[in-house]
Amino acid sequence: MSNSREQHVGLSDISGWRSMTVGQGDRKLQRSWCPDAYATSESLARDIVAHESVAPPIS
Repeated sequence: MSNSREQHVGLSDISGWRSMTVGQGDRKLQRSWCPDAYATSESLARDIVAHESVAPPIS
């Protein structure tokens, strides 16, 4: 039996992911029951990535 986790689906495999909120992307990718959980940390995560010189920008 196979499921999406075994297939190693990544965010870029989800159609329309760039226009989704973090919660929507989470729900599609991980099938999260708490898709709004990441929303509270999104601003901090974007700030960290923006200040990390080796990380590509989130867009």
